[in-house]
Amino acid sequence: MPARAIEDIHAALKPNGHFVTAMRQCYWAEGNEEGYREKLDEMVAAGKLRLLNTSTFMRGVEGEQGLFAPQESRLLCYQKCE
Repeated sequence: MPARAIEDIHAALKPNGHFVTAMRQCYWAEGNEEGYREKLDEMVAAGKLRLLNTSTFMRGVEGEQGLFAPQESRLLCYQKCE
């Protein structure tokens, strides 16, 4: 999904509703061409979302290569601000 779709997710949330997502660390890196981090940071700065929790975890399958190789991922939990 493009980063701009996060606006649609926000619009679909009830007041104080939660948006939980997980992504590979490479997509969360600042300057990544997808722009997920910048979009979510922008929405927090605008008072639309509040970051409640974040953590890292490993996902993937041992011995696999590419997309399914073990890699660090980021779990993010946001709350819609009223």
